[in-house]
Amino acid sequence: MQSGSLADVWQDYANANYAAGQVNFADSTSNNFYITGVQLEAGTTASDFEFLPVDVNLQRCQRYFELQRTSFFVVSRYNSSVSYGALAYFKTEKRANPTVAKLNGGTTVAAHGANEGSHSNDAFTVVELTTTGCAAEVTTGSAYNTWFCGLDSPFTFNSEL
Repeated sequence: MQSGSLADVWQDYANANYAAGQVNFADSTSNNFYITGVQLEAGTTASDFEFLPVDVNLQRCQRYFELQRTSFFVVSRYNSSVSYGALAYFKTEKRANPTVAKLNGGTTVAAHGANEGSHSNDAFTVVELTTTGCAAEVTTGSAYNTWFCGLDSPFTFNSEL
């Protein structure tokens, strides 16, 4: 329970004003506490602080999650039903086979034919998934007669614990 008043100018010490103006940080789960530069140690002996380059930390994070904003590029046309295959290689091998999702949700992608001025919104299906990459298939809608097509939809790959 708070008592006293919060001093906004220098004044003599008074027990009643010792914690005036302070709030209970743990009174709500919506309170945030930000901290950085902490290293926990097991045992009673502290080691030197481990500083890692940004690229090493990024690679460690990408084992669990990756966002690919670049377009997938379709490399083949399977048959006359206009079914294209797209392949994506991960920047870092994942710790396990990830789940795949479009960044903004949904189940269609904007497919562009080579040298085409427009696109179609086509359904996609992940047909192969490993720790190093995935293959997707665009199966409906597109009427492009080319062997090359780009998918302009960012995807997330999540293999968190």
